[in-house]
Amino acid sequence: MSYYRQIDKYRVIHYSWSSTKYFAVWIYLYDQDGQMKGEIRFHKEEIADPTDVYDSDNDKIIIHFPLHRYLEIIDLLRNEEPVTLAFNTSTNEGWIYTGKEPVGEEET
Repeated sequence: MSYYRQIDKYRVIHYSWSSTKYFAVWIYLYDQDGQMKGEIRFHKEEIADPTDVYDSDNDKIIIHFPLHRYLEIIDLLRNEEPVTLAFNTSTNEGWIYTGKEPVGEEET
């Protein structure tokens, strides 16, 4: 089964290296009503890849990326729409993606 959540708002939290053992940045993702629908956690390079999860108790998708991918993800959130967060329970993999855009479209 796959879950899909449209993302309309986000909040970024940068932690100091000493304040968390594994993760450096969290991005909280919200729908248009301000309900949290997911998290993206960016982990330090030296740890093994954490498992993506669907939190059914809170209807929330939690996905992970290595810290070096932060800039591309924040750029996607800043500049693209629509943005969707997804999770597949068969593979335990999550992803974030944009809607279809015309080739050659310039950002304004």
